[in-house]
Amino acid sequence: MRAAILAVALVVASGVGAQQQEPVEVPAPRLQVDDTWEYEIVDLWKGSPLSRQLARVIDVQGDTAVILFESQRVDEERPRKRGVSVDTRTLTEFNPVQPAYFFLGFPLQPGKTWQFDFINQAQGRATNKVERWAKVVGWETVSVPAGTFRALRVEMKDRRLWQAGDGVFPDHWYTTVWYVPEVKRFVRLEREHRAADSKRWSYQATILKSYSLK
Repeated sequence: MRAAILAVALVVASGVGAQQQEPVEVPAPRLQVDDTWEYEIVDLWKGSPLSRQLARVIDVQGDTAVILFESQRVDEERPRKRGVSVDTRTLTEFNPVQPAYFFLGFPLQPGKTWQFDFINQAQGRATNKVERWAKVVGWETVSVPAGTFRALRVEMKDRRLWQAGDGVFPDHWYTTVWYVPEVKRFVRLEREHRAADSKRWSYQATILKSYSLK
């Protein structure tokens, strides 16, 4: 009898452990109309809020979703609105002049890496070549106002070479993303901008305050 109870206990413990295991890989999310996320953007360097952002899916057709963004800085009375077409396979905003660029390389799994470069035109005044390196570091527990989640940490490094006239000016962007499958989006995103000499120019975080999924 004691042996039977012990066997049952082991089976139950094994089942609990299996439930706590992370998935081997995480596929791209299935966005639906009215999926909504509310974020706050803060200046981590100064410790002050910068703006709020509301993102809501308003249309889905195949691998394309249209997301309506409402952004409002702390010094603005009304939000600014813009609709963006997003490739749901990578959660990337469509940009015909940057076909090589993408945000997240689904399916995600710890240890996965990707690398690419692209040319960006900045309002006709300057051109910059961007080289990106990215790696899925692994699973972490992250707490934000919207809750505590198990998230995949993705680290990205962008090296930019600005060309304006006869000069070339390098700088770097460091981005860390905490992506949560059940939220269908990141719950925290940090971006740090540094000059070629490593002098910090900006350090911001986009933090999830609430969300609603259909």
